[in-house]
Amino acid sequence: MSHSLEPPETLGDFRIDDLISDSGGMGDVFAAYQLSVKRKVAAKALKTAFLHDEEIRRRFEEEAIFLARLNHPGIVNVLAFDAERLVIFMEFLEGHPLDRYLRNEANLPQALPSEEALYIMDQVLAALGHAHNHGLVHRDVKPSNIFVAPNAQVKLTDFGIAKIIGQENLETTRLGLGSPSYMAPEQIMGDLLDGRTDIYSAGIVLYQMLTGQMPFSGKTYEEIIVRHIQNQVPSPSEIITDLPPLLCEIVLTATAKKPEDRFQSAEAFRRALSQVRQVPGLTAPATKPRISTPMLFSIGSMVVATSVVALLMLRTPQHGALQVLSNEPAELWIDGKRYGDTPGSLPNLSVGQHQVTILQPDFLEIQRKVEIRPEQATTVEVIFPAAGFLRVASSPPGKSVMISGKPRGTTPLSLKLPVGAHSVEIDGQSRTVTVLEGGEHLEAFP
Repeated sequence: MSHSLEPPETLGDFRIDDLISDSGGMGDVFAAYQLSVKRKVAAKALKTAFLHDEEIRRRFEEEAIFLARLNHPGIVNVLAFDAERLVIFMEFLEGHPLDRYLRNEANLPQALPSEEALYIMDQVLAALGHAHNHGLVHRDVKPSNIFVAPNAQVKLTDFGIAKIIGQENLETTRLGLGSPSYMAPEQIMGDLLDGRTDIYSAGIVLYQMLTGQMPFSGKTYEEIIVRHIQNQVPSPSEIITDLPPLLCEIVLTATAKKPEDRFQSAEAFRRALSQVRQVPGLTAPATKPRISTPMLFSIGSMVVATSVVALLMLRTPQHGALQVLSNEPAELWIDGKRYGDTPGSLPNLSVGQHQVTILQPDFLEIQRKVEIRPEQATTVEVIFPAAGFLRVASSPPGKSVMISGKPRGTTPLSLKLPVGAHSVEIDGQSRTVTVLEGGEHLEAFP
């Protein structure tokens, strides 16, 4: 796969060193070095596939300009922007993403002490409030986008699908919707978004920190998002019984189905939490992270630092965990080997790059390259497009059928196809048919 940057190369004051991640929405992330001040930085470059898409180029540039104006200790700092090559240079972060805190040494989900959860959420809300006051909705608040530095400074990262209030949305099929497990009902439904959308997602994150669990689970994306739309988030006290009632009420208010029933600002959410932090027994957490493995992380990616752990990697096999989710059941293949169906979980996958294939036979195959890192959990989320069915018949039967230029079998034939227009060809006769969501179209040839 070619990238818009090819290390090693130098762009002005910055040297591009290594590709860190190419799994993001709009950009590839590289490790880089700022020559003038001799410091390590992160470089986010627009993906090659989008370089000739004027709409995405414009939004990528807007992201850089807008983020550069957000001067807040809780938001990752933009250092420079190369408008010609479309590269955003950002600070390189040292520490751990929050999702690392939410799993124990056996890679199983765990809750945080309530005082730590409140401390982290207070800083997240401070950052969100600053972004909202400057007209930006994050739209993807989740633990992997919340970064905890060694000095306990919390930073909000990855504004790649952020929305500038008052501007139109990009097509969700090109840049993604967000993360279904944390999405507000109005975001799932494609309705108007504002800062209260982020408040809902932050409320889900707070629930997860307090309980070690997600409020809604399901075998498919569809089950999860339907529950976000229809079901009230259960009280965290149903899992952790000794939580203060006021704290549970705050979680339920933040995750109300209707935006008007939630906290109307991030600051209002913070004020409510400040009352809980005055409850006896809840104190500020220690600043030293409880996870002691020395590691470095950049925006949306993680780089293992030179340490005792790095030395051990030279001697012993390293493994990480992979979870694969999809909105519809599908076959799961990794490096050409079948691993059952989605949702699938592999707790001991070898470190390195793997080819993940999610397949619905006779419909669609989606491939992802995934980097598995030592003792960390990686999640791949895939959404299959809306589909309907096409039946093709002929007299006599047994004629070869071409769908959109590809051979698909012989008549009589029934196929699941993405919603939209498709060309159907039999014996040189070609027709255009339209497949509707959930519908069945019958096309008969003489």
